[in-house]
Amino acid sequence: MTEIPPPDAPRRRPETGAQRLARQRRANARYQRDLRARRAAAGCPDPDVLDRAIVDAIRDAIVRAPAGTRLQATVVPQDLVNAIGRSLMARSARAVEAGRDGPVYSARAVADALQDRLLKPGKAALTA
Repeated sequence: MTEIPPPDAPRRRPETGAQRLARQRRANARYQRDLRARRAAAGCPDPDVLDRAIVDAIRDAIVRAPAGTRLQATVVPQDLVNAIGRSLMARSARAVEAGRDGPVYSARAVADALQDRLLKPGKAALTA
């Protein structure tokens, strides 16, 4: 049975669509902030930072090849992975030296993040 509130009780208005979206965005922002903080505390790079390091390493490997054969040059995967790891660890060391409040990556966490990003099938492969 439904209770009838007393007449002087404050009425709660139903949430509008815009209010619901704003509440969901705030909750998602809070979740992402906490997730980034947990990753940083574990010494794990943020996925965006990891993706940028991967792209930078691929670009550097292409640029290092002779000008006429850049797209035909062989890229050794081990060298690529090592370059990505070195780039992330150097980035972390530069932040520490500069006294910035950036994350301090651990070599193990970087290796695990690289393995997860590069060796696991993508979402599209899982649905096909």
